[in-house]
Amino acid sequence: MERLAIQMTDYFDGLLKGKRFFFCDKDPLYTQKFKRILENSCIKVQQVPSPVCNPYAERFVKSIKDECLRNFVFLSEGMLRKAVSEYEIYYNTERPHQNLDNELISPKENEHYEELRLTREQNKGKVPYKWENGGSLLVKTGRFGGILNFYYRKAS
Repeated sequence: MERLAIQMTDYFDGLLKGKRFFFCDKDPLYTQKFKRILENSCIKVQQVPSPVCNPYAERFVKSIKDECLRNFVFLSEGMLRKAVSEYEIYYNTERPHQNLDNELISPKENEHYEELRLTREQNKGKVPYKWENGGSLLVKTGRFGGILNFYYRKAS
């Protein structure tokens, strides 16, 4: 675990680079030495009870496995890191979430935010996905070789 903490806090490509907090449960795997390594890198360790954080973490892990990781054979750690970082962007800015009424977690970080907002305002009260005469154009953007796709209507 200490080696993992050192890798996570690596100055150049550590997973926690630029982060201020590390949330974990009260598992005995997170030893005092592990916590000390993180705190020496100015990362505050917050231990929370498992029922509070597990549903969100488990949902993310299931989603990334089903939608991304099972589609590839990774030949290097760099490829895996690239896949995870691309999926993280997709998950937070492009993927609709049922728990949020099919909204995006961070819509303002999406590069197509303005068109999404305009389209939503134009179609307020209408049945979504129903084509009308002169309906708006459906646009698809792909991420990570077309495995992760984002669809939106272009504002008319």
